[in-house]
Amino acid sequence: MSATVDDALFAILNADADVLALVGPSPCRAYANLAPENPTFPLVVYRHFGGSGVASMQGQSGLRRVSIDFECWADKPSKALEIAQAVLMAFDEWNGYQAEVAAGNVKLNSVLFAGEAQDYDDTHGVHAMTYSFDVMYNEAV
Repeated sequence: MSATVDDALFAILNADADVLALVGPSPCRAYANLAPENPTFPLVVYRHFGGSGVASMQGQSGLRRVSIDFECWADKPSKALEIAQAVLMAFDEWNGYQAEVAAGNVKLNSVLFAGEAQDYDDTHGVHAMTYSFDVMYNEAV
């Protein structure tokens, strides 16, 4: 099974000390698309909600843009915000250093903050702070 952009994003979160302190220990409780049944909070769920490939004159370039929401869930709104800010800082720090993060055939280029929203899950009694990011990455074509 080849690696995905989710694997590369998880690698950044799982390497960040502040994220691990809030939703860790390693591996952190960050899940692609869906939290497990009967989850342990706090946690992060991230999911794609749009994207496209970037073509060149020679055809597909391998460059892709995708929008991803990171839902940060906790028992208090202030804790959900603290987790969301740690996620934001993890990507800001990564963007600042432009350290190469590659997972299999995927190489991240940028992870840029795009917006935020709040939510509440009355089934579990938890609050969410969702931060949205625009992610640019290359994959083998």
